[in-house]
Amino acid sequence: MPAPWWVGYFDERYLDVFSASFTSDHNAYETRAVAGFLALPAEADVLDLACGQGRHAVELARLGYQVTGLDYSPALLAHARQAAEAAGVAVTWVEGDMRSLPWEAAFDAVINLTTAFGYFSDEENEGVLRQVAKVLKPGGQFLIETLHRDYVVREYQQHDWYETDEETLVWTLRLFDAIKGRTTVLERYRTPDGDEGERYHNIRAYTATELHAMLRRAGLDPADTWGDWDGEPFSFDSARLIVRAIKP
Repeated sequence: MPAPWWVGYFDERYLDVFSASFTSDHNAYETRAVAGFLALPAEADVLDLACGQGRHAVELARLGYQVTGLDYSPALLAHARQAAEAAGVAVTWVEGDMRSLPWEAAFDAVINLTTAFGYFSDEENEGVLRQVAKVLKPGGQFLIETLHRDYVVREYQQHDWYETDEETLVWTLRLFDAIKGRTTVLERYRTPDGDEGERYHNIRAYTATELHAMLRRAGLDPADTWGDWDGEPFSFDSARLIVRAIKP
């Protein structure tokens, strides 16, 4: 049986393909929004769940929080460590699986951003939320930002292409399974030196109704829902689904 797509997807090519979304200005903008949405006290303990290359974890550490970043990808964690060192901040980096977290009642907040959710079956995805509830202190907050299924369906675009900052050409094919609620994105790329290849990711897109129900079943109470990082109220037209939930 082949390995799941997410085992090898998050590597150097991932960083190149999505480089336009990873600018320092954009990272700082999103992190300021996170801090505003959560309104945490100084030196609060924060877990960045599926932290990737650390683009939010490092910025949160700059703001004075005690940050732990967990990710499955050793390649992205290596970049995260380099970023923290360059920024002169201390972050605890952990290689691990979000379906089994090694803490209990340890964090004031957990964040899960940039569609780092929905990789698994519905049962496993809900299990991730139960793990979040487990590691939060009573009264702790969970902030998740992910796909908004209604928007994905309405604005569906099957084909497009673009060029990355490293001049890699990327052609994209999207397939949406309306029964399973999963979107599969196939990316074919060609680098300036002629290297060619393809990769894909497959993610479960949830409606706000579905995500709120999952959070409640996992022991988390949805408190706020936004449609973007500017704090616009969530609506049918929102491109993103951002929810703040609280552990009672």
